[in-house]
Amino acid sequence: MTRPPSRPIAALEPPPMPWSLGQLAVAQAVTPYRPLVLALLVVAFTLTTLVPTDPWPAQIGGDMTVEGGSLDTLLMLAMLGLSMVVLIERRHLALHLLARTWPLALTLAWFLASVAWAEFPALTLKRTAFLIIGYLIALGIASGARSPWQVLGVMGLCFQGVILVDLVSVFVVPHLAMTELGAAGMHGQKNIAGAIGMMGVVLFVFVGLRAPTRGAALMALATLALFLIFLVLTRSKTSLGLVALFLVFVLPLAAGLSFGRILGVALVLAAALVVALFLFVSGLLGWGTPEMLEVLVGDPTFTSRTDIWAFVWDHITHAPILGSGYGSFWDVGAANDPLREARSWLASVELGVINQAHNGYLDILLQAGLPGLVGLLVVVGRSLARMVSLMIATRGDRETWTAVAFAFSLLVTLAIYNLMETALLSRVHLANQIFVLVVVMAERWRFPQGHAVTAPRHARTG
Repeated sequence: MTRPPSRPIAALEPPPMPWSLGQLAVAQAVTPYRPLVLALLVVAFTLTTLVPTDPWPAQIGGDMTVEGGSLDTLLMLAMLGLSMVVLIERRHLALHLLARTWPLALTLAWFLASVAWAEFPALTLKRTAFLIIGYLIALGIASGARSPWQVLGVMGLCFQGVILVDLVSVFVVPHLAMTELGAAGMHGQKNIAGAIGMMGVVLFVFVGLRAPTRGAALMALATLALFLIFLVLTRSKTSLGLVALFLVFVLPLAAGLSFGRILGVALVLAAALVVALFLFVSGLLGWGTPEMLEVLVGDPTFTSRTDIWAFVWDHITHAPILGSGYGSFWDVGAANDPLREARSWLASVELGVINQAHNGYLDILLQAGLPGLVGLLVVVGRSLARMVSLMIATRGDRETWTAVAFAFSLLVTLAIYNLMETALLSRVHLANQIFVLVVVMAERWRFPQGHAVTAPRHARTG
């Protein structure tokens, strides 16, 4: 009797299980993407954000998203097209990041839903679409990035170029780059120029801390000095004050949280003690709010911002839950300009000069109601919590820590900056684009790295 031939062992093994979305996302996260495509996208994103399409303008004001055929819109659509290449090829990682940034996605969805009750639904649709496109571009950059400094390094080069042009223009064409209030560079407005200087300082502090050689550190230090010089020339009090706060408190706090939890807690307690002592002394002296603000900021009205806040708050009380509709309050045409109803000097302000509440939290409450404000606070709070936990986990890894500490420091700085300027989730302030990218990248940097995953052939891209 002949024995039947034995079946190969492989035939007895069960078929391989299909890969889950999470496994495919991890596989793409640890697979390098096309560096040239990513570099082009980051350069286009950064320069479009920082460089106005109308540099050294003769007048300021207006909304970059009013005209649908403007160069700004065309540039955003071109970047979206390039981002779609990354999003399609890295779709599993992109979907994973979309799910992890759900507070931002839901907040933008609420903005879009406000089309239903906005007084100017076409403007709401157009201006919300601008934010959504920026979010998709950020997802594309994050999906293609293998490491944080693959993005931040390219951004740093763009920041260097912009600050050089700004500084040269101040001395070569001062009639265009200087205003009565301070240096504006190519940006036409000294507060915008100050915000760029502020973000540049935060970035290049960590570029210097990451520098692998003494020469690279000296180059970063020289660039940092240029940003500080330009920032001083802008005379932007908000940005100058926040840079001081960053250097004195936020940077030591980031280091303390990473390299010693006790030190981090001690810094927080020390800051609380300083605040408590100030309140105690001011109470003994009988100071009220105006006197305390006079000591802290030198101007209790915050350069007449309190008048704008009072005007905005009156409109908020009319629709505190739904708001006026995102993008449906400012820059709605001369015939519908809300400032014409003001019972103060605001009624005589030239059309387009004031197109924000100079407080981003009030502005979101005004336009998107309480759900919009809660959404913004959740986005900021969740991202900060993510960065704190990651800083604690990455101590000793200078490459990763500097990137995470930069994201933490910039988010803290912009969250405070948003009290004086409408920046976060704003259609008119360039800082929002950087903010959205950092929020998305914060989730990308938390995504597991270095997994021993062998991706199936169809999951390998780039």
